[in-house]
Amino acid sequence: MIDNKQPTINIVGTGNVATRMGLALAENGFAVRDVLARSVARGQQLASQIEQVSGTACMACTDAQDLPASEVLMFCVSDDAIHQLAQRFAERGKDTVFVHTAGSVSMDVFAGLAGHYGVVYPLQTLSRGRRVDFAQVPLFVEASDVQTETLLLKIACGISQRVQILDSEKRRNLHLSAVFACNFPNALFGIAEKLLADAHVERSMLEPLICETVNKFLERGAIASQTGPAARADKGVMGRQRDMLSQCRDEQAIYDVISQYILNQRSSNE
Repeated sequence: MIDNKQPTINIVGTGNVATRMGLALAENGFAVRDVLARSVARGQQLASQIEQVSGTACMACTDAQDLPASEVLMFCVSDDAIHQLAQRFAERGKDTVFVHTAGSVSMDVFAGLAGHYGVVYPLQTLSRGRRVDFAQVPLFVEASDVQTETLLLKIACGISQRVQILDSEKRRNLHLSAVFACNFPNALFGIAEKLLADAHVERSMLEPLICETVNKFLERGAIASQTGPAARADKGVMGRQRDMLSQCRDEQAIYDVISQYILNQRSSNE
């Protein structure tokens, strides 16, 4: 199954992860041959991008039966879709390594469907239209056996300088951490953006604050970096700000929960 040549890889999916992972593989000399897509247009778009980067043919199809054979089948789809899609390829499980890229799904989702399988999980927020330096994206690898682990490490180390072996349970914790570190703050940025728009203030005015907040966290950690009304237990300011959100029930509830959390953390660290 493993030799010195680059393995042939087919991509299942055309979303954010499929696009960035597929292009990263192609840019680093891996043979991404085919893309399986729900949409003909999206499949052809990604296949064309991969072809332009690699200089070799990449085709797209929408029917699993039309997807040619490959050494690696990489499922870059939503968590709930992995098992269902993998079932369509069960007859290939003897000769093909099944891989998914999800943070919260066990590699055992492929058990019984493939003889060799694993995970290559990128710890990064990825978007189809935004290029990232994939060499700096941490990749976390897990495999069903030593042979497959060697192959997946070869693939991961071929596109990233930051590769680590991590089992499914620890990867789930890592993914949860990423939700708190990335997805939730972005939702809060959205609230801040709306409040700025209501005040006719440009979003760019928040940029220095956001950058300094991240830099302080990276240098000192979250507890030492916490500031603001709740960190000072300034109940007067908190009450007035809460009143300002009286017509925005969801935002007010978020304000209350996070403020109380900061107050609790303040008390426990005194």
